Amino acid sequence: MTADVSIVYATGRAEPAFEWLADSLARQLGDGDDVEVIVVDRLHDKARGKRFRAAAAGRFDLVHVPPKPTPWQGPHRLTRADRFAASSARNAEVDMNMIGNASR
Repeated sequence: MTADVSIVYATGRAEPAFEWLADSLARQLGDGDDVEVIVVDRLHDKARGKRFRAAAAGRFDLVHVPPKPTPWQGPHRLTRADRFAASSARNAEVDMNMIGNASR
């Protein structure tokens, strides 16, 4: 099932302040609003996913994914250290919507 509205929250911050977004968004949602938040997180791990889900608290659908790997960022990078790659986060969201959210 695809949501009526998808919001992408791309972050690489140790303290992403997602709780602020979650609380603000939840206050604006009405009954029957079909919204999902896709968190594309450069620091993706299980603990952070748990934190994001706790902040969402079932008020909206949440998907937590890492950015797509690139030669500059991620597990298959060709550089010695991760470099900033904004397009990687954007491409992760586009791919999720194109495949119909099948990987959730």
